[in-house]
Amino acid sequence: AMGATPHYYTLTAGFSKPPSAAWLKKFTSALSELNRVYRVKLIGGDTTRAPGGMCFSVTLWGTVPKGKALRRNG
Repeated sequence: AMGATPHYYTLTAGFSKPPSAAWLKKFTSALSELNRVYRVKLIGGDTTRAPGGMCFSVTLWGTVPKGKALRRNG
């Protein structure tokens, strides 16, 4: 967002029931590939119980040169 270059992120995952080992392996493999491609690092997060399925929340941190942020007000 705002034209920044992402560097780090946190990931929170909620599950109504524990995911299978096969699903976790696919998910973590895909996540590792995205980390490599976009040159970002997972620096933390959490897991929790979620009613009715799965949910995820990702927060990214990055940098943008001073005066170059893309703002909503122009």
